[in-house]
Amino acid sequence: MTRKNPFLQAKSDDLKGGEPRKTTNTLATVISADTEGTILRFDGETVSREKPYMRLSSYVPSAGDRVLLLGASGTSVILGKVVK
Repeated sequence: MTRKNPFLQAKSDDLKGGEPRKTTNTLATVISADTEGTILRFDGETVSREKPYMRLSSYVPSAGDRVLLLGASGTSVILGKVVK
């Protein structure tokens, strides 16, 4: 018996014009973190972004961490630290 993966199924609120919304995954390095958010330098860039990024509550950022972000609808959220 095969089961459908709920993470791969598009939900009606995720559809726009009949097509799923595009999302992007990105890697970055934490430059600093405080109560206002986390400042990042994205891979391939030499200057850090001024915008503080939100994160999942399960991740506590530290300067130097490599992080994975999920981007959608014009913003990105830090999912967590990337480790070996």
